[in-house]
Amino acid sequence: MYQIGKKLLFSTVILPLFLVGCSKHNPNPELLDPIYLDLKGRVGDLEKDVSSFQAAVSEEEENLVRVEPRTKDQALAKKRLREAKIKLARAEQNFKYYKIRLERRKFEARVAYEKAFSEDKAWPNPKEFEAYQANKQLRQAKSSWSLRVPKLKDRVKQYNSQQDTQTTASGGGH
Repeated sequence: MYQIGKKLLFSTVILPLFLVGCSKHNPNPELLDPIYLDLKGRVGDLEKDVSSFQAAVSEEEENLVRVEPRTKDQALAKKRLREAKIKLARAEQNFKYYKIRLERRKFEARVAYEKAFSEDKAWPNPKEFEAYQANKQLRQAKSSWSLRVPKLKDRVKQYNSQQDTQTTASGGGH
């Protein structure tokens, strides 16, 4: 009898509580946000890039000191140093940009989570992540015209081959 009472208590009271559960507020919802996690990874990569470019600048500065003055080697060393500093500046700028964007996304994720939690909706929105990925792909696409548009000679070959197949299919002549 005691065994049956335990099973009955378990199946009627405790088991439904486990199944239904209680939704608990997440103190760090941004850790569930795929956009935030992607941006965080990007910030980590850019931080490594900045440190490697800083090492390259210091190496080029040392090379400039070792080169004899008023020679072609000195001019080349100055050029390499200038290029390394430009790369470093771009990397630092990207790092700062993505760090700011990461903090902004953290704020946006928390606000969106609070709204979804209060309305008892699913979060994060998968459509938002799909739009983010599409936007990211477009930003990273090469903007060179020659890479996006086929060459004229290739288009002419395709046109000529289409014309040939049409003439042979229609009876081949006048």
